[in-house]
Amino acid sequence: FSQNNDCVDEKSDNIPSLSPREVYGQLIRNIDQQAIMMLNFAVYSSYAAMMSIVPLHVFNIMGDEATAGKVGLLFASGAMMGWIGAPSGGYLADRFGRKKTIFPSA
Repeated sequence: FSQNNDCVDEKSDNIPSLSPREVYGQLIRNIDQQAIMMLNFAVYSSYAAMMSIVPLHVFNIMGDEATAGKVGLLFASGAMMGWIGAPSGGYLADRFGRKKTIFPSA
């Protein structure tokens, strides 16, 4: 590999080199980033809780009729609806506008 610096912008030399620790330290001290990180943590924690509690609840409700296949089918059908619904919702939002699409679905 040859060192060809013709296409390098001279301003790039002025960018300070920060270690990952310094970058993440700056992010953690920023109040806006803290809020985003907490919301992200809450969303993924609720998803993890749902994935572990809902099968137990289904087994509790269905009793002896519950099998691993039926519970798996329940989760697969939810994933399939998301797989179909997300692109079609995006298409409708692009075609008719976000507000007109979100209001009827709520």
